[in-house]
Amino acid sequence: CLHSPAAPENEVLFGVLWFVVGVIGLVETFFGFMIFRISLCVVGFTGGMLLTYEVLDPFMETMLAGSEWDLLVQYTLSLVGGLIVMVLAFLLVRVGLFMLGASVGFFLALIFENLALRSVDSDLPFAVLAIMLGVLAGLLALCLGRWMVIACTAFTGATMVAQAVKHAFRYWGSSDELWLTILWVLLSVLLGATGIFVQLKWTASRRIYAFRLCGAIQHASVQRTDKETLHLQVSSSQHIRRDVKILEL
Repeated sequence: CLHSPAAPENEVLFGVLWFVVGVIGLVETFFGFMIFRISLCVVGFTGGMLLTYEVLDPFMETMLAGSEWDLLVQYTLSLVGGLIVMVLAFLLVRVGLFMLGASVGFFLALIFENLALRSVDSDLPFAVLAIMLGVLAGLLALCLGRWMVIACTAFTGATMVAQAVKHAFRYWGSSDELWLTILWVLLSVLLGATGIFVQLKWTASRRIYAFRLCGAIQHASVQRTDKETLHLQVSSSQHIRRDVKILEL
């Protein structure tokens, strides 16, 4: 149960946000490949928003320092940046696929930081490691296709769930950072491995895309008087064909 005293409004708000993050993480872990395009949008929006925020941060400190509008402007531009990258990731599948792989590289760097770099005051080692692992994982995602998408969505979702659980334990009064870090790493690894198994066995089976492709082609081949409907059905089959080719099913 929750604390008996009333929690501050900001803690309640962040608690709700982390709960949503955990639910999204569970869906990504076990159904990430099935909702491939949605996974690209989630990663694209999150990565674009964080990147825009970090790029704008030094400018906001100098241009709007002390202004009541600085955070509002920064958050608004960050959301715009996230939406732009999300659209690019959805339309340019290979770009989104690279970003999906890069997100796993980032989370691997985060795990390594929690385990080995906690005594380092500077953020430089983590930044260098995150860039190196991100680029490597992104290139692997482009080369391996389906296998890397399954691994990326499983471990990215598992990390989101682990972070939400870690926040919940903090909210409930746990202050042992070492124990929380060990819990975070174990949950990320075990849940990610379980997600890979579930996707390979059921939700990311080749049969799923085969059924979708055959169904779309069958509907598109039916003679209809509604040309717009037929055009949408043909576009749907082409859309699935393109994903199948990129993911090397």
